[in-house]
Formats: sequence, structure tokens, C-alpha cells
Amino acid sequence: MDLDNNSLSTFGRQLTHSHTLQQANANQLVNPPLQQDAPSQLGSHKGYINHYERIYNLPQLLSIILHRKWTIILTTLLILTLVSFFTFLATPVYRASSTIEISRNSLDAISFNDTQSLRFDDKEFYKTQHGLLRNPTLVKKVMRKLNPKEISMLGANSDNGVNKRKLEKAFLSKITISPLTGSSLVAISYDNTDPQLATKITNSYVAEFIKLNVEKKQSKSSYTREILIDKVSEVERKLENSESLLDQYAASNNIIKYDESETVKLFALKQLEEMLTIAEKESIENKGHQKHAQGRSSSVKVMNDPVIQELKKQKVKLLADYKEMQQTFKPTYPLMLNLQKRIQKVTQEINREKKALLTSNINFANKNLEVSNEKVLTLKNKVEKLKADLMNAQGKSLEYNKIKRKVSTYQALYGTLLKRLNEVTVEGNAVVNNISIVNIADIPLAPVYPKKKLNIVLGSLLGLILGLLLAFLMERRNSHIYSESEVSQISTLPILGKIPRVKPEKGKDTSLLLYSKKSSPLVEALRTLRTNLMYSDFTGARPPRSILITSPSEREGKTSTSINLACAYILAGKKALIIDSNLRKPAISKRIFKQENKLGLSDYLLENANFQEIIRHSHIPRLSIIPSGHLPANPVELLSHERMQQLITFGQQEFDLVIIDGCPIDELSDSIIVSRLVDATLLTIQLGNTNINNMTNALHRLASVQSNLLGLIVTNATPKDPYNSQVKDRQQKQLT
Repeated sequence: MDLDNNSLSTFGRQLTHSHTLQQANANQLVNPPLQQDAPSQLGSHKGYINHYERIYNLPQLLSIILHRKWTIILTTLLILTLVSFFTFLATPVYRASSTIEISRNSLDAISFNDTQSLRFDDKEFYKTQHGLLRNPTLVKKVMRKLNPKEISMLGANSDNGVNKRKLEKAFLSKITISPLTGSSLVAISYDNTDPQLATKITNSYVAEFIKLNVEKKQSKSSYTREILIDKVSEVERKLENSESLLDQYAASNNIIKYDESETVKLFALKQLEEMLTIAEKESIENKGHQKHAQGRSSSVKVMNDPVIQELKKQKVKLLADYKEMQQTFKPTYPLMLNLQKRIQKVTQEINREKKALLTSNINFANKNLEVSNEKVLTLKNKVEKLKADLMNAQGKSLEYNKIKRKVSTYQALYGTLLKRLNEVTVEGNAVVNNISIVNIADIPLAPVYPKKKLNIVLGSLLGLILGLLLAFLMERRNSHIYSESEVSQISTLPILGKIPRVKPEKGKDTSLLLYSKKSSPLVEALRTLRTNLMYSDFTGARPPRSILITSPSEREGKTSTSINLACAYILAGKKALIIDSNLRKPAISKRIFKQENKLGLSDYLLENANFQEIIRHSHIPRLSIIPSGHLPANPVELLSHERMQQLITFGQQEFDLVIIDGCPIDELSDSIIVSRLVDATLLTIQLGNTNINNMTNALHRLASVQSNLLGLIVTNATPKDPYNSQVKDRQQKQLT
């Protein structure tokens, strides 16, 4: 391309006007008019970012595993290698096992009741036996049967002054006592690197335990027998003394079958008290008869006497005759006088008979009362005497019964001890062992440690678990974006294009697939991106003419997107220019177009070349490139030079679209500077590779300088987003 001085002057005049328009347009896009009282988004550097909190679902977890598969595989292989290494280097350990049966034994210590009542319960009994199996005395007995060579194989040498207690403790730690649940069987095992020594120690341990148990029973029986003999002698002596004391007391107090005589006296006392009650009742009745005989009621009773009644009848008849004859005769008449005499005589007889009866009744009542009173007095005297005798006898009975109870106690105790002494004597002469060997230990053929197969399986599982944990920790620390929906949730910017994942053909670069294929998902995606850019409401009148394509970090598809986007414009009949502004790691000219990178952008910015010298025409019609040129030491200062703005303006004059392949943002400022010079900036996000923190950092930095960030381009997308529905559901739940 030939540019004369007039053209350069024209470009110079247009530079200021273009820069002013671009700055105004950028401010309008980045800082749109806000409503009243609406908070400023860019003022807080969060205008492009939403609040987002990741919630993992199953598809995302699977994607993380696939993304970190080599971390998981290498961790698993490392752990498996270490486990296998130590497993195969470990010295094999053999275990010899023997089984014994421990039965309950009826021989207990001294007891004066039923022996069953003093037994321990089964749980406590067997727990005691299992504790006895770890008796240090048993360990010493077994070690005495080993020779010095065998002792040295236990892990210590008798010549190096090792403490015997430590050796015994180490020996005991290798003994395993395993009770079989729900039975009286116990498995005894010993571990050692020598299978024959392990077998010998196990069988010796069992034999010594049985022998120690028999000795314990014999010792217990002998000790019990000695105690019982002393107790029998002592109780026998006390029994004799108490019986002698009982006989002396009974003889001195004339007590013969005291309990029977006491019963007779109690019975007699009861009868006397009953008789006394009857006598007192009769006395009361006789006293009443006496009063009755002296009262009016007694006269009435006398008048009713038959003799008196007969005399009264005679008197009544005489009076009637007298009254009848009085009508005829005078009182002085002899017959009348005779009747008067007869009446007087009958009256006298009645009075005499009446007096005699009254006297007789009173005497009879007095006599009965006197007899009953005498009887009551006699019975009272007898009752009092018998009570006194019983009280006296009761005082003697207390001491007598006390001595008698002591005699009975000693008799029962003597009988129990004598019986127990006979039992212990018999059991001591024939001790029955309650422990028997079910099976002796055989020489083990295979080691129990290390368990190679189990260790390999556990090592694999451990490695897999650690690999998964490491993968998720790395992902947690450096979380990646896996779906387009997550991009939309993180940023408020629109997704202008979704570049699908393309499997590269052998020998071909994916950056030129658009130009080499007429119909494919990639072609359709880039056409969609081109359409979105051509018809985007950039200034309200025209689409952007200069575009910076950058990314949060490396290897996110920005260079391939830049070339394919330029090819998409070419296929639409446009002219496109690609500027490689990556002055640190350039890739366009050499990697894609196979051209030398001698003169380029850096040379132009350093004023070592002009526009015509740095532009290169590619093998693709209407597509030109400006390589990066020589790599400078100060790329940030060069990109800040005013010639960078001039170069973009020249490109816009000659081409329909200027695409600048920028440097990844990361912690660099190269693309931040260029973003202020172009019409629009596009940020590429590669699914599965872009980190959330890197993306938000890039958005923050672009927003902080008020760059015109037009939208996002998602690369490495799939034709059908497998996480879209899950993320939408999750977003809906969060909104709810």
C-alpha cells in the first residue's frame, strides 16, 4: 500500500477527530445514562459482575474429575507405588494359632451357703480368664523354655543388656487373645517371622496356661483346706463350751424342758383367768339378788307365794262370810265373834309366812354373795401367783434361750464347715481342670503380614481418595467455569458468540478451520458472532471497526478466535486486518501463517518502520496481518505510545475491520491499555479452563479503566450444554 504525504496529513487530521469519537462512544457504552437515584455500577468496579456462589452438582463433579484426571491418576499411582514398595519390602510375619475351651468350675473359695449363689456371672468369669491369659508370670514361664537363639529371634539379644521387662512386654504384645463370641472357646495366637518358633511359643503358652491353672487350683484347695481345719477346730471348741454352759444353767435353775413347762403354765393361767371372769360375773349377779331380796320387788314376790295366796283366799272367804252374816247378826254375836277370830288368825298366819319368806330370801342371797366373793378372791390369788411364777420363769428363759441359740448356731456352723472340709479334701486329691485344648497350633504355611492383595486394594482406594481430595482442593482453590450458564451468572455482559469444541485434524491448525470448511458447527458459531458484532448497537449508527480480543489468562482461544472472526468477515466480502499486539508471546505470524516475524508492531511503535513495511498479506484473500515484530523489553510503554492510536486509525481507513489479538490480562497491563484505544473489547472465556477468579479479575480491571467491553465469547463450548438445565434450576432456586 502506498501512502503519500497528503494521505498522511489527512490521517493526522482525522486522528484527533476519531480518537474523540471513540472516547465518547466508549464512555457512552461503559457508562450508560443512569436513572435518578440508581447506584453507579462502575464506581464500585463491579459493573460487569454478578454476585455468584457456586453450588456443585453431579455433572459438574464429573467434569472436575475429567479435568483433573491426571492429578487423580498420578496421585493414585504414587500412593499405590509407595504402598506396594513397602509391602513387598516388609518382612513376612507368620501367625500360629491354638484354640482352648474354658468351662465354668464349681470350686470356689470358702462359702457357708450354696456355692452357686457366690459365683461370678459368665461375663465376669470369662473376662477374668482372658485377663489371666496375659499374666506376666505365664510369659516368664514360656521364655524360660526358649534358648538364647530363639530369644534373639524375638527381637532382642540377651547379650546386649536389653531390659528383661521390655523383652517380656514386647513378647506379650505379639500374643493375641481372641474369644469366640457366644461360646467358651478362645483362640490364642503368636506372631513371629519364623513360623516354627511361632508354633512352638503358641503351644508352650497354652500348655503353661493349663499347668498354671491346675497349680492355682491345687494351691487354692490346699489353702482352703488349711483355713477350714482351723475354722472347724475353733467352732468345735466354741460349741462344746456353749453346750456345757447351757447344761449348767438348766441344772442351777431346775429347768427341765423349759419350753414345755412354760406352755403348761400359760395354759393354766388362761383357764384360771377364764374361771375368774365367770366367778366375778356370778358375784355381780348375787349382789344384785341381795338387793332384790331387800327391796319392794322381793315383797311382791313373797305375796305371790302359793301358801300366802291360799291363806289370802281363806281370808277373803271369811271376810265375805262375815260381811254376809253382818246383815243378819250383830258383831257381838258369838258366831260373828268366832268369824272375827278366824279372820285374825288367818291374817297372823299370812304375816308370819310373809316374814319367814323374806328372811329366807335375804339369807339365801347373802349366802350366795359370800360364796361367790370368796371364790373370786381365791381365783385372783391363784392368777396372781401363777403370773408371778411365769414372770420369774420368763426372766430365766431369756438367758436360757440366748445360750440355746448360741448352741444351735455353733451346731449349724460346725456341720457346714465339716461338710465343706470333706468336699475340699476330696477335690484337692482329684483336681478337675476346667481348661481343655480344642486344637494345637500347626506350623503356618502363609504369612499374615503383609497382606499384599489387601494392601494393594487399600493403597489404590487410598490413592484414589487422596487424588479426588487433591483434585477438589485444587479446583476449590482454582475453580474453573464449566458451562455457559455459569458465565451468564458471573457476568452481566452478553455472550456474543459460543465457539464449539473442535477436534483438530492431523496437520491442520484449528485457527483456519473456518476458511477450510464451508459448513460446520464452528462456521455457524462464527457467523453468529459476526452477525452479533455487525448489528450490535455500538454507537447507535454503526458496528465497531476496531476490536480487541483478549482473555483472562493464556490458552483460552483468543488467537484462534481472532483469526476465525477475521475469516468470517472475509467470507462476507469484507477486508480484515489482524494486529498481533502480544509483544510477549506472539503466535499469529509464525505459528499460524508461517511467516517471519522480523518487522512488526514493535518496530512501528519504535519508529523503526512505517505502516507499509510492517503489513503482511496472507495467503487468504482480503486478510492481512501485522506481526508483533521484535520482542521489546518494555511492551507496556510501547503500547501506551500515541503511534498505537495512529496505527489503529490507519487500519480503519484501509480495512473494514481491525482485529487486535491482545495479550492475556492476568496481572499484565498490555491489553488494558489497548482496550482504551479500540471501539470495542471482547473477552474470551474457555469452558473448563478459565478460572472464575481470573475472569472476575479481568472484568474488574477492564471496568476500572472504563474500557468498552462489548461482550463475551465462550470457547470450547459444546453444541448442547449438559449443565444448562441444572444451572438454570439452581439459579431459579436461588432466586426463590
